[in-house]
Amino acid sequence: VQWERRAQNTYDPWEPLPEIVSNAIEKCYKAGDLFRGSMYVYPGSQNGVDYGTIYLYPKNPIKMTAYSVTEIYGQCYGHYVKDGYQAVDFKRSGRRLVVANEENYVEKDQSRYDAYYKRMFDRQDAQRKQMLIERRGKDVQAIRGTMGMPERSGSHTWSLEWQHEPEKAGAGDGLGLCTEDMEEFGPGAPPLLGGHATGAASLALYAT
Repeated sequence: VQWERRAQNTYDPWEPLPEIVSNAIEKCYKAGDLFRGSMYVYPGSQNGVDYGTIYLYPKNPIKMTAYSVTEIYGQCYGHYVKDGYQAVDFKRSGRRLVVANEENYVEKDQSRYDAYYKRMFDRQDAQRKQMLIERRGKDVQAIRGTMGMPERSGSHTWSLEWQHEPEKAGAGDGLGLCTEDMEEFGPGAPPLLGGHATGAASLALYAT
């Protein structure tokens, strides 16, 4: 989750708040403080910088989507301005989170939207979990600057400048050649030689 700000009533780009400030606002937001009418946040100091006071209050109704909350206004005091305060708009970027006291500030159809968001998030989490399971014991291959070389097309020559910073001490890094019929790119278990599914042949050279 990232909290952002911009000058009030403008279309300026959103400016991410420092992590210490964003985390402090999020902690109060999760507690439902914003929807008590307004909230003051005191992020504290870090590396000799005092981040002053942040004051936020919501518009009614507030605007919520699957990944953002807007229509939040307020002021920044202290670190952000030399004198007085600065009026700003705030934005919460991150997954929708139902918090205490918000029922009087959300649109009447918000519960229907939230049910849809939950199904979407659950589906994404399940897909991500399955993807991580399928990657276990395998390496992800990246294909860049590929050039098709049909079978029996003669000799091919090229030069290669190796600029990759190897992971795992270089184990698994390599250069691969294959025919145009090869379709098994992506995470695969070593040694990754040959194309048993398509019958297409491949050759891989690995760093050791």
